[in-house]
Amino acid sequence: MKHDGNTYYRVHDPQFSQAELVRVFEVPHETLNNWVKWGFIKPARSGWQRMYSIMDAARAAIIAACVRDVGLRPWQASEIADFAAPFLAENLERHIDGELKSTANVTIVSRIDADGKVSSRPIFRRPNEKFVYADDPDANPEALPVWIDYAAVLVPASEIFASVHLKASALLAEQKRGGLDKFGRSIDAVTA
Repeated sequence: MKHDGNTYYRVHDPQFSQAELVRVFEVPHETLNNWVKWGFIKPARSGWQRMYSIMDAARAAIIAACVRDVGLRPWQASEIADFAAPFLAENLERHIDGELKSTANVTIVSRIDADGKVSSRPIFRRPNEKFVYADDPDANPEALPVWIDYAAVLVPASEIFASVHLKASALLAEQKRGGLDKFGRSIDAVTA
């Protein structure tokens, strides 16, 4: 079953083994083990095997990007990933007809103080628009543009999540696992 854009997947269901996470999402095995040991990623268990959700993979990707690209410590990157998670889930909310409730992309703006403490806030940007907003402009028509006038780490959370979601969807579709229609009904049994 090819991923066609009309198939949906539960982002919080543990669907990936550690081996799949390492291979598909390019998180080194030892790094992932350390992040689990330190509590930055909390996989489910199926017997002895760790199982990861799409959101776990997105959190790992955010942490990896912050550590690799910005030089943050893993615990700081984990705080940013924790902050980003609810906004990513909201970014997936859909109307009953399957249309997204919001098209705005979420970027997490994080400051690191002299003691290493992380403080974060979201900003939202509609596609093809130059303004950023403190609130989702699709959900709040009165949202006002904001400016970032301080040094900060900008984490393109929506972009990272979209990349992870595409890889996850392709893997699940290829293996005919976890597919849902827009009403949340399993389609794998029907199309298998």
